[in-house]
This record gives sequence, structure tokens and C-alpha cells, in this order.
Amino acid sequence: MPRKWLVSLARFTAHIIQQTNNRQVFFACDDVMRAYLTWLKDYAKKIEVSLHCWALMTNHVHLVCTPGCASALSEMMQAVVRG
Repeated sequence: MPRKWLVSLARFTAHIIQQTNNRQVFFACDDVMRAYLTWLKDYAKKIEVSLHCWALMTNHVHLVCTPGCASALSEMMQAVVRG
């Protein structure tokens, strides 16, 4: 089943949920979580996304953020996934 389109508006706060397939474990150790947070903070700053809060679970992530422009959220998430 294809993913739904991401609707993103500049300067509107969004709740983003990023999940693994079949509830597979992604954050197996603290080092992986730290690396993810480092990438997330770096790319949020670079792409001008205000990152308000986050919650990292073993198989998914919750983010509350506000993009500076309409394409910023998808750009940030693509950059974080690529590392």
C-alpha cells in the first residue's frame, strides 16, 4: 500500500511519526539513538526546521516540529534517513 502524501505548510507545527516496517527494532542501543539525534539536530538546523520535542522508541520516533518552508519537513526526514 503506498504511503499517503505528506501535507506540509510553512510555519505550521506538525507531529511526525516515523516507524519501522513490521515493528522491527531500529534503536538497538544507545549509540544508534545518539547518532540519530545528532543527525536530526544537524539537519533540522541546516534545513531550517524548528525541532520542539522528540520521543525515541525502539521501533518508532515521534517528532514535533515547525518547518520554515513547505518542503523542509520532507527534506529533513530524507536527509536523516540517509544519514
